[in-house]
Amino acid sequence: MLTCAYTAGVDLLLGIGACVKPTPAYPNGRTGTRAGYMAHYFAHEDACMECRQGNRTAVSDDRKADPEHTLRGNLWARFRMTLEDYYSLLERQGGACAICRVTAPTDVRTSRFHVDHDHACCPGRKSCGGCTRGLLCHGCNTALGNFADDPARLQAAIDYLANRSLSHVS
Repeated sequence: MLTCAYTAGVDLLLGIGACVKPTPAYPNGRTGTRAGYMAHYFAHEDACMECRQGNRTAVSDDRKADPEHTLRGNLWARFRMTLEDYYSLLERQGGACAICRVTAPTDVRTSRFHVDHDHACCPGRKSCGGCTRGLLCHGCNTALGNFADDPARLQAAIDYLANRSLSHVS
């Protein structure tokens, strides 16, 4: 019989985890599958090594089959935006950053433009979906964040750059 190293309650004494228990769809248990991993999750127990590996494999296969699956979920969870909305907004911006007009995303992690939203409406990383301002490259998004979305601070930076010359220390 297969056993799980991470189980709770009576099953711990018997060496039986949630993934081992037979179901109609898995008469020999679900160990080493995504279903087994989820069985551990819903039983509030740590998943065994076989189920963690099975879930990793399933997630990897899903990403290969649909590379935009994660983006789709993240856009909706964080910005209440569909993938179609994202591409439509990018098209309306001419396929470029809304500020600097660079056409190639500069974020090496995601290779995508960042969704910019009004933090006065929705502070933090999530948005209601009604306060999206545009899509920005990594540099412009970081700059706005560093200036706390404050037009006065941005104007002060513009004035500083326009009115100061480099002075060399001798």
